[in-house]
Amino acid sequence: MTYRSYYDLPPWASQYPSRKKYDYYHKPFAPRDVSRAGTFIYHQAQKQLCRFLGVKELMGLHAYVARTSDGFRRVDRKEYNKYERWNSFIVFARMDEKGVRIHFDHPFGWNYESITFYARSHRPFNEEGIFEEAMAYIDKHILFPKGRYRDLQLRACKTKNEFVRWYLTYRQTEKERAQTEHEAMLDKYMKKREPMSYLECYAVLASSGLFEDVGADRFERHELACEFMDVMNR
Repeated sequence: MTYRSYYDLPPWASQYPSRKKYDYYHKPFAPRDVSRAGTFIYHQAQKQLCRFLGVKELMGLHAYVARTSDGFRRVDRKEYNKYERWNSFIVFARMDEKGVRIHFDHPFGWNYESITFYARSHRPFNEEGIFEEAMAYIDKHILFPKGRYRDLQLRACKTKNEFVRWYLTYRQTEKERAQTEHEAMLDKYMKKREPMSYLECYAVLASSGLFEDVGADRFERHELACEFMDVMNR
């Protein structure tokens, strides 16, 4: 049999055509429960990896992550339970024939597909290591570089493709809001005064000597007084 065939051996007796076939691969034939299915290269590699990592068994690891306004941080289980489900997720790590497989829900919620990938770094196989591995993936594939756009993306919980359309709407909304606040400030703090009448405007221009300076006739004086009244009463 090939290496792959040994790795794909089913673990339960009911999955074999006969009990004899199951016993051939799984029944111990030597001390310390050694069997044909338990001595091939993958299992031996797992044992060596356990010795290298200093652990008794390669059980699955997990890290609890909470999403905050400025990014993500690792928390313990007690603190994790205080967060809403859409503001937190768990990073799972498992060992298989391809290496360390990391899986977690999309950091922006259940509306998106969960994420699975294999670690390709030298980070340690512990909670801190798998957390850093997940954060490196998120920084590269999901979030914008650090800055204003990234802060807005975390606040809006949008992917890169969705963020562009959302930002156009957001910018227009912010512009309208700023204009409304500016107008409200002017109404609140600007000194209110009574509008100037036509006769008052005409008297101001006449007393300033403007009519004589430009040599305005009667019709032109009327036009100048109307324009001046319009400007002063805006």
